[in-house]
Amino acid sequence: SQALFDTTQDAMQSAVNEAVDSIYPTDAYMVRVPAIVGTIIATITAISLAITYLPSTVSTTLKLRCGMIPSLQDARFSRYRVAVDTVTLLTGSLFWGCLIASAMVGGIVGLVIFFFLWQATIVFAQQLVALLVGLITVVVIKWVLVKCWRIPTYKSFYRKRP
Repeated sequence: SQALFDTTQDAMQSAVNEAVDSIYPTDAYMVRVPAIVGTIIATITAISLAITYLPSTVSTTLKLRCGMIPSLQDARFSRYRVAVDTVTLLTGSLFWGCLIASAMVGGIVGLVIFFFLWQATIVFAQQLVALLVGLITVVVIKWVLVKCWRIPTYKSFYRKRP
């Protein structure tokens, strides 16, 4: 009875080890490449957001200070100055929004690349690419045919002499 238990336990342990080993990434590049590319994309996203945010913030601040945006002469000025401290939320929103947006973009790109490199999902990724190539091909052919035949068929519906 004990021998049967030990044999069963060894068989189950080897099956679990084999299943875990088949799921675990076999090479380090499967993790490194998505991490590096995701980090690069996240950095590019953060830089582009900063390049967009900073001039916009400076421009709006200068317009408010010189009066191009008429906040002081506005009829609702008393409503604007009720919660003056909430202006400080903008700086935090800019920082955390940029940080979270760049991390999410980098993470999504990294996950997609990992999906295409991991041995457990590479078959599904190839099927997805084949499906997308087929779908894009059909859409492009339809678009070309519509562009080529829309004007002649349109003219036939509205003849000058029916």
